[in-house]
Amino acid sequence: MISDFPVTPKTLVQYVTLIEGGKVSNSAAKQKLFPALIEQPNSDVEELAKSLNIIQDASDDEIENLVKGVLDGQAEMVAAYKGGKKNLLGKFMGDVMKAGKGKLDPKTANQMLQKLLNK
Repeated sequence: MISDFPVTPKTLVQYVTLIEGGKVSNSAAKQKLFPALIEQPNSDVEELAKSLNIIQDASDDEIENLVKGVLDGQAEMVAAYKGGKKNLLGKFMGDVMKAGKGKLDPKTANQMLQKLLNK
C-alpha cells in the first residue's frame, strides 16, 4: 500500500527539486539517490546526495576544460566530425561525461561540446 511507502511527500519534493535544478542527474537520482532514500527515508535529500558524491557541481570553466581535454585527445575524430560524421557527437559526449565522473550537468556539457566542436 502507498501508506507503507517510507519516503514522505516533502522528501519526494526535495528529490525532484534536486533533479529539476540540475544538481543531480536523472540517472544518478534513479540509480543511487532514490534507493538510498528508501533505505534512509528521514535523511536530508541534498546531504544524502552529497554523501553519495553525485552532486553536479562543476563550473562552466571546469566543464570547458574537460571538453577541451577530451577533444584534444581525439584530434582525428574531431576532424572526422567536422568533415561530416556528426554521429561522433554521442561518443564525445560519453567521453566528456566519463571524464566528469558524473558531476557534470549533461545539458551544459553538451552545449559546451557543440560550441567547441563548431568553432
